[in-house]
Amino acid sequence: MEISSNLGSRNAAYDDYITAIKNGEEALLLVDSESDIIVPVNDSSYDSDNLKAWKPWHHLMNRRGSTGELADSWEKPTGASDLDCHLMVQSMESWFLTDVEALKDYFGKRFREKSLPSREEVERIPKDTVLSSLNNASRDTQKGSYVKGAHSFEILARIDPEKVVSRSPWAMRFVTVLTERMRRAR
Repeated sequence: MEISSNLGSRNAAYDDYITAIKNGEEALLLVDSESDIIVPVNDSSYDSDNLKAWKPWHHLMNRRGSTGELADSWEKPTGASDLDCHLMVQSMESWFLTDVEALKDYFGKRFREKSLPSREEVERIPKDTVLSSLNNASRDTQKGSYVKGAHSFEILARIDPEKVVSRSPWAMRFVTVLTERMRRAR
């Protein structure tokens, strides 16, 4: 099974996912939502309590950029389902906020934990707020201010998945679906 969350752009991850689907491979797409999730308003099949009924493709088709234009306009490919698509909301860095101990361990001395938002609902913290707080918390450390790419994947490898899943319903959904698919593949 291929999981497309290309280290490059969102579009590259989507393109990799489309290619895998066209080649008949089982694949999952994992990308940042970039904003609050857009929920279908008049969809009687949508159930906010049922993680498997969520509609990430609806969000990726309808998300708007900062100036109001359609940002992704990604259609759900033929043969794909909503269970194939997963969102790191609002960005991967939101998950970092669930494990402050890992951040302190990674950045070391002079990491300013009090610069981080303390909200339990990490998925609701705007992306810009998450990134600026990480920059502020880390700017005086030996590693310097947080930089996506330079620090992100090392931190992602260090954070406790249980902490992420306990505070991020979208992470819970991803782990649940991935675990089920891995069991089926055995």
